[in-house]
Amino acid sequence: MSAKRQLAFGLTQSMKQQKLHNFFLPRNEQQSDERKIARKEVESEDVDSEEEESTCAVESEEESEEEEEEVKTLVFRDYLHTALAAVRCTAFAYAGSPLEAKGTLARGTKIAEAVVKQVLEEHGYTTEPAPREADKNGNLRGEGQESYDLRVYDSEGDAWKVEVKLARFSWAESEQCWLLKFANVKKDAHELCVLVTETPDNLHVLWWNGKYYSTTGVAEAKRGGQIQIYGERRQPSLSRSIDVVLQKLRVSGEKMHGTEPLLETIAIGDPHYGAVWATTTVGEDLFARVPFGLLQPSLRGHALEALARGVIAEVCGVEIVDAEQTLCVNGTKRGKDQTTCDFRIVDEDDHEKCEVKSALMSYRISEKRYVLNFQCIKVDEFNRLFLTWMSPRGVHVFEWEGKPSVATGECAIPGSKHDKDWEAAEQTLLTKMTDTYNMTRLAFLPFAEGDFAAYEAACRQRREEFVRLHA
Repeated sequence: MSAKRQLAFGLTQSMKQQKLHNFFLPRNEQQSDERKIARKEVESEDVDSEEEESTCAVESEEESEEEEEEVKTLVFRDYLHTALAAVRCTAFAYAGSPLEAKGTLARGTKIAEAVVKQVLEEHGYTTEPAPREADKNGNLRGEGQESYDLRVYDSEGDAWKVEVKLARFSWAESEQCWLLKFANVKKDAHELCVLVTETPDNLHVLWWNGKYYSTTGVAEAKRGGQIQIYGERRQPSLSRSIDVVLQKLRVSGEKMHGTEPLLETIAIGDPHYGAVWATTTVGEDLFARVPFGLLQPSLRGHALEALARGVIAEVCGVEIVDAEQTLCVNGTKRGKDQTTCDFRIVDEDDHEKCEVKSALMSYRISEKRYVLNFQCIKVDEFNRLFLTWMSPRGVHVFEWEGKPSVATGECAIPGSKHDKDWEAAEQTLLTKMTDTYNMTRLAFLPFAEGDFAAYEAACRQRREEFVRLHA
């Protein structure tokens, strides 16, 4: 018999003997042995389970303690007046206007386009929405992503691509005058452009005369340029500046079959346009009663920068000083708002240049989800980047050691399309910032009862200051 066969035969005989042994064992002894084995297995599993639960509990407690230590909750109202002080009183020029509480999207995309459409139709033109276009991959772009706003037909059937732009007056501190600036003007994407000038009482609808256009550097290829019209230098009166700027826009206006540059002046709240004034957006509904929620993005940025500055000083325990006022290319000194960074943190060896960027949690219709979009980040101008953003629940402050897109200078953080509401989206964004982008969460300032009332009272004081200085 070969070695292999001897081994197989031996194993078979051993198994037979074991079976015979078990067969002749008393039944109670067999059951007793089985119970002992089963008891040992259960006891072993119980021990392992208890050890796993204990480990998970310890890890959970440690994570909770770490989160409590890292994320500090601060009182929002302690920083309210500091934040508002960073917003000049001229920002409250539109306080009391019927459109004051309307956000930028509601006034620009919704109200201005609806007004222009109605005005053009009353002047004998036929209008229709711009057709949806394909992106570079051949897919149709989402609603609101068209390269122009309206397709307009005259009485002879000729069609024109028309862009609609809206702007408010703002105070240019460096020039000491009022400024009207229309942003994101893409000259090559349209054939005619309608400018809607918003004053505290009226909307002035004009054809653009093709003048006062300026480039925006590298960003022009993506966002377009801007149309800037200045009022009189060292003229604090807004009403006088409105007359000067409107006169500039009326001169040599771009005419369309003999029409005058000024199409219409509409009193805000005019019942004839009642359906237009009632227009709202998701963002407006969310932030209607939230401090800073409906401020212009640039003004809200100033406020949140001042708030973040105080939060960083307290949470990080550092000394903060103003940024250096460097020189422009032509040798002139930069203005206070034109510094290369926002502030500096005093270090033993050096002063670290710091930049603060802010964003509002907004709903992007084309993607059907909430997003955060931090823009105009110049990565070579600072050492540390802080991101501050708002939800209807409060203000979040983060520090990011990563780098945004160098080409666009943006940091876009999308939520999930599966988020059922803004609260779920807020949690998704918080998780992404810490886990996906490896950002450090420094502080959270929740809105409490009475915060919005305190904000409104402070805004009224700034409005009174504006009337006293610039009426």
